[in-house]
Amino acid sequence: MLIENPFICDFLSFVMNSSKYDFYLLLQKTCLENAEQFLTDAELLRNNGSFGHSYSLAVLGFEELSKFWMIYGLFFDIYDENDKQVQVMQSSHVDKHISGWNNFSYIVFQEYFYSSEKKEEILGIYEELKTEIINKKAFERKLRKIILSETKSIPLAKKTLEIMDILEKLEADFTIMEKRKQKGFYVEYDLSKKQITYSPENFIYDNTLFIDAFSVIVDYAKTYHDSFKSNLKRKSIKEYISNFRRNVQLFKQELRKSEEETKLKNNNNF
Repeated sequence: MLIENPFICDFLSFVMNSSKYDFYLLLQKTCLENAEQFLTDAELLRNNGSFGHSYSLAVLGFEELSKFWMIYGLFFDIYDENDKQVQVMQSSHVDKHISGWNNFSYIVFQEYFYSSEKKEEILGIYEELKTEIINKKAFERKLRKIILSETKSIPLAKKTLEIMDILEKLEADFTIMEKRKQKGFYVEYDLSKKQITYSPENFIYDNTLFIDAFSVIVDYAKTYHDSFKSNLKRKSIKEYISNFRRNVQLFKQELRKSEEETKLKNNNNF
């Protein structure tokens, strides 16, 4: 019986006897390990000339990493389990990429921001973007210039730029990424014409950049997760997480209040 499997028994015991936050950490670890395995398999297939299958496996690995980063949102109470951002991670592949990489971008930047000596400059251009003094492209140029100026003094600045460059190349169109994943896996045919219209053997997309980028992001995720877990027992980190969660809840309350006031105001205008 399945329940007699020692691993399954340990897993069920862990879930039933631990807090939801412990489960989130276990889920993260499992998603990360699966993403690492996808990377290993994708590289092996690429090196043996199976470019379609290797690309498709790498995309699946990206989806696992997307879940990995989303779970941080659950761990810090940024999301609730019933939020749309969480639900799409179990359904739409395209939404999974978009949501996951938005979380990843936010975490990468936060890592740099906390160590930056130019926080006021960064917050200043965020305010310009929010008030529409500058557009998104101008904002990104200014932000890159600030980060570049700190690459010699802050190691995280250089890593942040590398990740930003990779994501910019990959973020062109997640829908295309999903379509190429299908192309990499499946034979297509037309029964009425008795014709094979496509085979993964004819996969024409260069997957070298894609898989190399995947490798860099897996390494970053491993480093981040190992560092995060190793510091969880420190009193200062526990206090930080507790305060962060409290501030998130306060922010959500203020947001709901603002939305209700706006809705009431709009209703009164009719």
